[in-house]
Amino acid sequence: MPAPFAALEGRVNGAVTARLANRLVSSSAGTFDAIFEAAGALGLDGLVATTEPRLTAVPKAIAAQLERQQSVTVTHPVTGVAEVFELARDPEPDGGGMAVLYLRKPPVTP
Repeated sequence: MPAPFAALEGRVNGAVTARLANRLVSSSAGTFDAIFEAAGALGLDGLVATTEPRLTAVPKAIAAQLERQQSVTVTHPVTGVAEVFELARDPEPDGGGMAVLYLRKPPVTP
């Protein structure tokens, strides 16, 4: 029974990514579409916590080839503006058959 579900999950994930992806990502593992969520701040009872930028809807096959501190280039499809990030931690499964990549700006080397 798992094989039919995996096939359905793959089709649904592909359709969601095709519809909602807002960035083209290039990495050593290949090029793929993903959903980019910029860094932000959350207010928690007078405290402020910052959130890391992240990529969601990353294919599991790509995420399996990535690890912490690897570089990825994230390109806006309309403006063509590209930003280089590094993975802040190892890719994490999202529970829906894809993965999440948490990003940070690489350190500036003089």
